[in-house]
Amino acid sequence: MNRAGTQSSSYDELRSLVEGLVARVEVLEAENAELRADNAKLRTENTALKRKLGVDSTNSSTPSSQDSLASKGKRRAQRSQRVRSKDRKRGGQPGHKGSGLTPAVTPDRAETASAPEDCSGCGADLADGRDAGTSWTQIWDIPSIRLEKAHYVLPRRQCACCGKITTAVVPFGHQKVSGYWHTLTTLARFCRVRSYLTSAINHGHRAIHPALTGNTWMPPTTA
Repeated sequence: MNRAGTQSSSYDELRSLVEGLVARVEVLEAENAELRADNAKLRTENTALKRKLGVDSTNSSTPSSQDSLASKGKRRAQRSQRVRSKDRKRGGQPGHKGSGLTPAVTPDRAETASAPEDCSGCGADLADGRDAGTSWTQIWDIPSIRLEKAHYVLPRRQCACCGKITTAVVPFGHQKVSGYWHTLTTLARFCRVRSYLTSAINHGHRAIHPALTGNTWMPPTTA
C-alpha cells in the first residue's frame, strides 16, 4: 500500500473513533441530565420529609395524640429537665385569677358537720378545747339515680246531676304505667337519665341493673 492509501485509512479510523466518542458523550450527557433531575426530585422530597418529621403538637396545630414516638420522647425529656424553683409553691401563684365554682348563695340544704375530735397538729383530744368559730365549704354533687314506684289512690265521684262517674287524676307531671311522660319536668328527668346511661356506656359499664340494686355507678371525676 502506498503512502497516500495509508494516510486515508488512518484518517477514516480516526474519524470513526471521534464520531463514536461524540455519540458516547451525548449518551452520557443525557444520562447525567436525567440523574440530575432525579437528584433534584429526591432533594425536594427529602426536605419535605424532614420538615414533616419536625412538625409536632408544640409547633403546629397537630394534636399531641398524632405526635411521633421521637417527638413524644423529646417532650418527656424536656419536661424532666425542668427545674422547679425552690421558692415556687405548687398550685396557683400569687396574682393568678382562679376559675373555681362560685359558691351558691342559696344552697339546696345546709348542714353542720360534727366537731373535730382530735387536733390536726399534735393529735391531742379536743374534748376540752375552746370554741374557735366555724369555717365552711360547699359540695356540689349529683344525687344517686333511683327508681321510684308511686301508688296513687284515685277517688271517684258520681255526679248527682247526670250520674256520670268521674275519677281523680294523678298530680301534675305523672301518668299511669301504660302512658308516657309529657311534661317539661319529666322530659328533663328523661334527658338526665339518658345522659347518665350514655356516659356509663362510653365507660364500658351497664348501669341500669346496678342502679336499681343500689350499686349506682358514678362517672369518674376530673381535676
